[in-house]
Amino acid sequence: MKKYVVYDIKYDTDGIEIELPKTLEISIPNNITEIEEIEQILSDEISNKIGFCHFGFSMKKFKTIDLIIPKANCKYGAPHGRSNVGFKDDSKRVYDCFVPMFNDGYDKGYAYWGLHPNYKRLRVKYHKDLSYIEFYWQ
Repeated sequence: MKKYVVYDIKYDTDGIEIELPKTLEISIPNNITEIEEIEQILSDEISNKIGFCHFGFSMKKFKTIDLIIPKANCKYGAPHGRSNVGFKDDSKRVYDCFVPMFNDGYDKGYAYWGLHPNYKRLRVKYHKDLSYIEFYWQ
């Protein structure tokens, strides 16, 4: 499944004053690739989930790194790093990439990692289905 975020939703509430979500996360099957079909499914899902029609919306496909590094709950301060997930399955492809970091040692989801004293960069290895995620410095 591919995940999309829909935002800037212009709801048709027939003048009813009601608080409705500003964004929604919606999954689309991987085999659907035509943009018109994706937009139609997203449109239908907005109405199905919320119960109101709409006049339009904007959309953005989630990148895998956005799913690996979601925004952290910082209510009581930033978490220190992130947990590894699962175990590597040798029958699945392993992907590897740099973790986007701010200069002060926080990842883009606001978890704190600090800065490596030898100027190494934080990386992550993972399976596309996210059954395995491993963070490491290199």
